Amino acid sequence: MEKRIVGVYLIQLIGLSLLLTACNNDLDVIDDYRETPIIYSLLNAYDSVQYVRVEKAFLGDGNALLMAQSVDSLYYDTADVSVSLVKYKNSVLVDTMKLKPTDQVAKDEGLFADYPHLLYRSDGLKLLDTEANYKLYFHNKKSGVTITAVTPVVKQVTLNPLLPSPLPNPSSTINFASDDPLIIGVVTPAKGKFLSLVIRINYVDSIPGALQSQHRTLNYSQPVMVAATSTGGQNFEYQIDGDLFYQFVGRNVKKDPNIYRDASLFSIDFIFTVGAEEFYTYYVVNLPSTSINDNIPEYTNLSSGKGIFSSRSIRIYPNKKLNNASRDSLINGQYTNGRFQ
Repeated sequence: MEKRIVGVYLIQLIGLSLLLTACNNDLDVIDDYRETPIIYSLLNAYDSVQYVRVEKAFLGDGNALLMAQSVDSLYYDTADVSVSLVKYKNSVLVDTMKLKPTDQVAKDEGLFADYPHLLYRSDGLKLLDTEANYKLYFHNKKSGVTITAVTPVVKQVTLNPLLPSPLPNPSSTINFASDDPLIIGVVTPAKGKFLSLVIRINYVDSIPGALQSQHRTLNYSQPVMVAATSTGGQNFEYQIDGDLFYQFVGRNVKKDPNIYRDASLFSIDFIFTVGAEEFYTYYVVNLPSTSINDNIPEYTNLSSGKGIFSSRSIRIYPNKKLNNASRDSLINGQYTNGRFQ
């Protein structure tokens, strides 16, 4: 997400500079410096540590690709800024958590600065209260800029007790060999506006004679469900078609006579994510445009600057195995034949 936010502003600025240069070759498009913090955080009450990412937009007279690799272009001096989470319950200030900078964060390789990967984190000693609201405070002691935002904290999704489900029982198996779809009923929690389900597929690639095997994953995303309100209690049903599941596996796992894949090691994690309303709005605004002429709209719930401060919750039902008939379809079925043994 961090790459996209900075990248969007960079593209807009480059486009603006080209337009202005075309109008007047003598115009200097590098205006006086204006501080634009970029802050984003998704609180999770079921994580012991909360993180806030703080960066700054940049514009300079030079190669933007090179500037993006400079730590000074992306991050504030940690001595100049303070970041806090303030807990409010019934509009009464209850507690303040001061966040500390950390660079102990893994990050994929890419264009932007390789080190450090700076975040601000809580100390992990206090869990979030799902009955409270939390206010983010960012303050630049050097410039005097202060930014705030408020979010509720979303609880986890629950399964519909009226619909039998193989998910809660660790020993239950998944049936994708039936003509009927696998139905999973869920109920949205209070403060949850939208719901996503990712079926994470886990398998192992082994090469005979090799010392190590490669653990692989695929994410089979289901349609996003949107609640009518954020009050909670809305029922949704996921209907997962077995044929479509095997087609997805077949498209993404290629036949290779040099690789052995043990079908008994094939497993599935069901990952439910619920997002608060502000997160949903941000998600919708940033969906890919259907027209090449559309401008990317800006949305933020911060008092100034750019970004998002909201909450989400994640519930995982891990390591579900296929039943015997479904495993046989994985090995011998028309879509995945020859990929697993």
